[in-house]
Amino acid sequence: MKICHIIIIAVSIIIAALIIIPFAIQPFEEPSGKFFRVSSHGDSRVNILLVSWLGCPIGASLSWPLYFALTHYGNVSYYQWHSDPSDVYPDTPGLIFTGFKSNAINATFIYLYNETLTGNAQNKPLMEILLIMGYPN
Repeated sequence: MKICHIIIIAVSIIIAALIIIPFAIQPFEEPSGKFFRVSSHGDSRVNILLVSWLGCPIGASLSWPLYFALTHYGNVSYYQWHSDPSDVYPDTPGLIFTGFKSNAINATFIYLYNETLTGNAQNKPLMEILLIMGYPN
């Protein structure tokens, strides 16, 4: 009778392990397109923070969909720009945002001076810029 109990316990442990282990080892992922509250401080507006460097071809190409999205929610000010002509994707057309006014969205645009992302045109470090703007809350 004791061997039967040991076998039942062992089989139960193996079954429990087979059920629990896949959930324990898979990474926790948030579903795409679902928003989560990060902070209970501030207003309920959506915050967008664009960080790029002047001349970045990726920032230039990403400025277009951001422009079209922002124009649905407020007034966007910008001027046209091209990426660095000596970059791997030279002269990519893009927009440099200079302002945005909206009741639904807070948008902040930070353009850094160099590719190392250590400062802006005024030679201030990125963290100092963020603190001046009130980030992080």
